[in-house]
Amino acid sequence: NRYDGEELLLAYPQPEGITVRIYNHRGKINLRELSRPRMRAMLEKRLGTNATDQIDDLMDAWGDWLDLNEDASANGAENDYYEGLEIPYRPRNGRLETVEEILQIRGFAEVFEGVDLDAAFTIYGETEFVDLNKATVEAMQLLPGLDDELIAEIINYRKDKDFTGNGD
Repeated sequence: NRYDGEELLLAYPQPEGITVRIYNHRGKINLRELSRPRMRAMLEKRLGTNATDQIDDLMDAWGDWLDLNEDASANGAENDYYEGLEIPYRPRNGRLETVEEILQIRGFAEVFEGVDLDAAFTIYGETEFVDLNKATVEAMQLLPGLDDELIAEIINYRKDKDFTGNGD
């Protein structure tokens, strides 16, 4: 299967510095369908479970970005915060329209610094679940409960077999 993000060699010349990859979006974390508990768990994995106050602030900022009103949560961020930045902008107040938009939410650029956003996240699809048969390494690195050793086992397992259920 060539939809796993491996670099593709094209039959025609590619400009220098251009890499072509194809990803199956079922193997990425869907930011448009991601539930609050799953976002919180992902933040806990990135920041550690002792960063409760920071995670609470991030969750409030996440909620304010997505909600349909301009009322800031207790520790959230709405128009006042974003319009006060050096380069001001307004929060979405709706579902994300691009993967990169997550970096505009207060605090998220720092949390996801160094993450290949295009490999880890998507805004396409109608489920929040990541298909382990198609999951990118970048997405799995963000999923709670998966460490590098288990990710390597998953990749090795799916070379020969597909995951068919939770028991796998």
